[in-house]
Parts: sequence; structure tokens; C-alpha cells
Amino acid sequence: MESNSKIKYIFAIVGALFIFGSIYSAFSTYKFLNSADIGFGEVIDLVESRSDDSTTYAPVVSFQTYNGHVYQFQSRVSSNPPAYSIGERVDVLYLESDPQDARINSFSSLWAVSLIFGVLGFIFFSVGTGILFFGLLKKQSNAKLIATGEKIITEYKGIEINERLSVNGRNPYNIITEWLDPESSKLHIFKSENLWFDPAGHINVDYITVYINKLKPTKYFVDISFLPEVVE
Repeated sequence: MESNSKIKYIFAIVGALFIFGSIYSAFSTYKFLNSADIGFGEVIDLVESRSDDSTTYAPVVSFQTYNGHVYQFQSRVSSNPPAYSIGERVDVLYLESDPQDARINSFSSLWAVSLIFGVLGFIFFSVGTGILFFGLLKKQSNAKLIATGEKIITEYKGIEINERLSVNGRNPYNIITEWLDPESSKLHIFKSENLWFDPAGHINVDYITVYINKLKPTKYFVDISFLPEVVE
């Protein structure tokens, strides 16, 4: 397995973790809403959070419970521009058993974390499983070409770097071969699958086998089984 092929598994695993986090957060919020009391509060401050490329603001809310006790909490959700202004009145949801566990009664305060985790999980998981699925389809297609396609002997022409694809600052290599169809006198150029190591020092042949779909020569498989297996 090529070292860069690990990426698809990483994406799929990270996506699954995000999805699990989204479900867990949504379930926790659902339990919170079933047990929460409502109170009325006021935004008394905006706490600034800085990162490398952005600044966001989280409201600090003071509220009073039904028995007259006053508590303060900082929202778990911050934004830029600020979603609230100092002095703004807000509805507050809190637990009687733990009034410090309080949240502003709004969609973003209650569901933003679940939504963000869900979206990220869907993206990462879709990319990872998409690459896995495409790889399986490619293997099946190659196996079919080997079993039913036409075997031709092509001339090895060289190696080129695939600059259209880059992973971690690296570009893969493609082996280039040519074949002149004796029936049509058309010259066909074939490229191998992407290789994440330079195969130049491992090619000691002048001709390379390629399997093609005779009805659609653009579908082909360059047999590079003569190359050494990469051990990670």
C-alpha cells in the first residue's frame, strides 16, 4: 500500500468521529432541554477569543432563577460579529440541579456544535469513503481488463511527474508507454497509475504490457507488477 493511501482511512475515521460527536452532542442537548427550566437574563460582557486568523466574541450572561438566585455563565458559542450586544435581554435555559449549566435559548447556542460536527463529519467521511469506493471500482475495472481485455506490448518512453495532484507537498509519478495500432496506424500513449516513489531506478525493461478495451482504447491498465512492492 502506498503511504499516501492512508489518507482515505484517516479521512473516514475522522469523519466517523465527527459524526459520533455530532450525535452525542445532539443527544446531550435533547436531554438538557427535557430537564431545563427557563429564566431571563442579560448580556453583561463579551469575551474575546483570538486565533491565528480570526477573533470571535462569546457573550457572558447574568440570569436569575425562579427562586431568586443570580448566576453567570459564558456561552459555549462565539462569533464575529458578536451575536449579542451588552445589555441585551435573552431567554436562558438552565438545570435546577446545576444552574451553572445554562445556555442561551437560541438555535445557535443549543445546536451549533452538533450542526458543525455533523457537517464536518459528513464531508470527511464522504471524502474518505469516496476514495475507498473509487479505489475498489478501479481494482475491479483493472481485473476485468486483465481477464477480458486485449493484451498489447507497448514501448517504455519514460517517467513524468503528475503535477495536477499534490499530497503533503509531494507529486506522484506516472510511467509513460506508447503503442502504434497496426490496424489504424494510430499512436496510443498510456500512463500508469500514480506512484508515490520514483520508479526510475527500478525499470530495466524496454517494453511494458498494457491491457486495453479494444472497443474503447481509452480504458486500459498498465501492468507495473514488475516494480518492487513498497513496504511501509
